[in-house]
Amino acid sequence: MTSSISCCEVVIIPNPESYDSINVSAERLPLLHAGDLVSRAMHHLQPLHIKNPSNGTPVHQKTTTTTTVHWEPEALYTLCYFMHCPQMEWENPNVEPSKVTLQTERNVFRKLLAQSEKEKGDVLSLEEILAEGSDPGEKRLAPQANGGGTLRTGKARLRALREAMYHSAEHGHVDITIDIRSLGVPWTLHTWLESLRTCFIQHRRPLIQGLLKDFCCIQEDEYTEELITHGLPLMFQILRASKVAGAFFHVHNEVISQQLSVIFTQCYGPFPIPKLTEIKKKQTSRLDPHFLNNKDMSDVTFLVEGKPFYAHKVLLFTASPRFKSLLQNRPAAENTCIEISHVKYNIFHLVMQYLYCGGTESLHIRNTEVMELLSAAKFFQLEALQRHCEIICSKNITTETCVDLYKHAKFLGASELTAFIEGYFLKNMVLLIELEGFKQLLYEPSPPESPVSSPGICSDILHDLEKTLAIRIRSIHLSTSKGSVV
Repeated sequence: MTSSISCCEVVIIPNPESYDSINVSAERLPLLHAGDLVSRAMHHLQPLHIKNPSNGTPVHQKTTTTTTVHWEPEALYTLCYFMHCPQMEWENPNVEPSKVTLQTERNVFRKLLAQSEKEKGDVLSLEEILAEGSDPGEKRLAPQANGGGTLRTGKARLRALREAMYHSAEHGHVDITIDIRSLGVPWTLHTWLESLRTCFIQHRRPLIQGLLKDFCCIQEDEYTEELITHGLPLMFQILRASKVAGAFFHVHNEVISQQLSVIFTQCYGPFPIPKLTEIKKKQTSRLDPHFLNNKDMSDVTFLVEGKPFYAHKVLLFTASPRFKSLLQNRPAAENTCIEISHVKYNIFHLVMQYLYCGGTESLHIRNTEVMELLSAAKFFQLEALQRHCEIICSKNITTETCVDLYKHAKFLGASELTAFIEGYFLKNMVLLIELEGFKQLLYEPSPPESPVSSPGICSDILHDLEKTLAIRIRSIHLSTSKGSVV
């Protein structure tokens, strides 16, 4: 819809899908106060809905005692645009138009909502307009014994208020949007996001807190693609803004972070975090465990922490590309010695035990060894052993260990484990946001870009969490099989 005012005519062009264009002649009067605007709006809008008994079309004539006036929901649409369409400018020689609009639009709306039983013959309150609906036979309920008037609320009234709420949110009139919300009109995802965006741009922290608290009122069937493409970037932008100490949110950043944590956990849903699965990979070569670290018949020796470890090339050459590169380009001698640094002897023994036994079934890994074994498996490019260690980590993760585990997984570039821990963060964020270690992970400046040799160093955790949450929402709410988590 668009609106404009000329010197002698108000032209209001509504939605063509709803009803025809309407031209209303009006005096050129200065806007003095809200009540004057209400009276003028009502005076010129009311005759539009006098029914012509012959064909049911609106007739421009004055109301008589025998004429029945029916306020359609479209009257509200027109009135809303008459009040606060951004293209309208009120002519007042004493005040700038923009200031007039800002000062009057919300007062007008509140005055309309606050009007009780009408005392003027040709002026109806906004609630009376809405209560009439589109059915000519729908009547207002009689006043109650206590003197209060209860108006019948129906689909037409709710539809009209939702339309008004939508347009006020679209035009950035967040105060009017919240006023309509206070009448019990439910949020839609779109109106909620537009209101939150306006408040964020205007740095209206108390309203941001109120809107975030109200997210729980949005139904899950509204978790559409808009939530992923517009909602998540906006909410993570708000959280990212709170990372800067002393800026924007000040003392409010703790409250904002807690409320966003509740929203992220709610969006992640109650379903379990997708489990990591073992990699079933058979080795092309295998030796009897009897030959593990057996000097007899060994043709390669590894020096680990100054101690020798005896092995066999026939097994190691096909175990992984890393072992193959270690054995290649060595002098053709009867026994080759290779020094291994940055790996403890007991960890290297577990790696070799995995190779000689042909799997992880015989391994007995202590909780204190799993992280080092994960690093060794990553270094020696043993994917199945690495995944086995990742599964152990995922089963033993706690709120106290998750941050260190995440940093280690990111450093190693263990993407599957990293994604699991990010899911753990989102699912338990309400608890984690209270812990100092997790807050430091979120709010500390991101480390510099990692070198090519270490691609797993942390980048931006908020970006990674946003990506993980988007994948989760799609898998639960937007996939063909809703509710299933792969």
